[in-house]
Amino acid sequence: MYDLIGLRAASPIGFMATLGMLRVLTSDRGLEVRIGWRNGHVVTDVIDPDTAIDALSDNMTDRADSPEFNWAETPRRVTPEAYRIACDQMTGDQRALGFMAGWGTDAVLRDGFIAVSRMDMTSGQQKLLRDLRDFAPRVT
Repeated sequence: MYDLIGLRAASPIGFMATLGMLRVLTSDRGLEVRIGWRNGHVVTDVIDPDTAIDALSDNMTDRADSPEFNWAETPRRVTPEAYRIACDQMTGDQRALGFMAGWGTDAVLRDGFIAVSRMDMTSGQQKLLRDLRDFAPRVT
């Protein structure tokens, strides 16, 4: 059994990071990974931490060019038309469209713009889409 002590169940960020890790390892990397929780952190009997980190790092290759990180600097103040055009350009890319659904929706408008989700986390000079795009090449 391997302990992944950095992924804490009591932390919303730790929980979301765990779900993201599980999705990347299973869906993107094709690994059969099972996780559980013990003493407040993630455990697995399938993959050791070094292998998990290598697989997550490998998954970041070329992610800076991914369409779901390049359609806007931030999903705030995006018109429904611009959002739809971006989604149309991602047709067939379920991963990218999943991110788009997480950024916001054109089914609800606020002051004429798409309604963003809480995944946006744009504040002041921080712009999550731009920052993810800039961060990706530094991981590989």
